[in-house]
Order: sequence, then structure tokens, then C-alpha cells
Amino acid sequence: MGRLPIAGLCELVLEVEDMERAVDFWHGTLGIPIVEQWAPDDAEPSKEQATQDGVWATWLYIGGNTRLGLWLKRDFTLEERTVKNLPVTKWDSLYDEGGTHVHCAFYIEKNRFEDALNVLREADIAVKIREWDEQETSNDKEYSAYFKDTEQNVIELYTKNMDEAYEDFSGPPQRVVREVGN
Repeated sequence: MGRLPIAGLCELVLEVEDMERAVDFWHGTLGIPIVEQWAPDDAEPSKEQATQDGVWATWLYIGGNTRLGLWLKRDFTLEERTVKNLPVTKWDSLYDEGGTHVHCAFYIEKNRFEDALNVLREADIAVKIREWDEQETSNDKEYSAYFKDTEQNVIELYTKNMDEAYEDFSGPPQRVVREVGN
């Protein structure tokens, strides 16, 4: 069996209780730029979301080919939940929510780790720092910083370069290289 030609993480969506509070944290406090917001009639909201006022989804640009979504909980009707539990080929709409994530980790270059910690410290965000002995990368040590966002999602900033760590395992990184502007 061949390898699925995945080149990286495109989207990660976190469920939020309060959109304004979450956006204030991710954009206002951490400085991650907002690239898109969806109101009730955008994308494919649940019936509940279609009746709400205001933004139900916010997208922030993380870097590379990755964006972070902040979505209000999608309260599906009984009918929508019934369809959502069917195989995806039977869906009449998009029910792209499911499972509970444990945490998400964002890559931080090792030489920028202290800069990231300074941003968190200046915002008075509680952080747990871990140091890892590594044999998979050119770094002797890797570092992780764990914190919670305003919606209680566990976020990790991690210095481990997965392209370098897993190059022998997965083959060369699957990348599309193009000139800027093309």
C-alpha cells in the first residue's frame, strides 16, 4: 500500500464556548491574524447556528499551509444527529464535527521558543514547560510549553521538527514548492 501524499496539517478546529473571548485571546493576546469569519448563512451551519446572530466560526492563519478554526458548539437537531451518524457518503450536508481532541501542538522553531514564552508571560498565561531528550533531530533537547486557552483547550508549543525527525520513516517530505505570487 502506498503512502497517502499528505504534505502537512491544513486545518485544526477548536470548539469554543464564547467566540468573542476566544478571538480576543487568540488574535488580541497572541497576535494570530484573523483571515475569515463565518456568520449564520456562511458555509453549512447547523439549523441552530443558522438562527443565531453573529459569527459562529473564525479562522486564524497559523503559518505555512495551516489555519486554526474557532467554532461555537454546533447544536445539531435530532434529525441532524441521526444523519451525522450515517456513513459520510449518506450525508445531505456537512457534519464536520466529532470526537474530542486531547490537545493540539504547534511547531515553534527552537531559536524562537523563548520569544513565544515571552508572549505568553506578558499575557500572564500560566505555562508548563517540558524538556525532552531527543535522538530523532539534530537538537539534543526539545522543548514544549503547555497552556490552556480561554475555552480550556490544551495547547502545546513544540520545538520538534517533524520533517527532520521522521524523514527516514516517511520518506522525503511531501511538499509543493511554488514561486511567491504564482
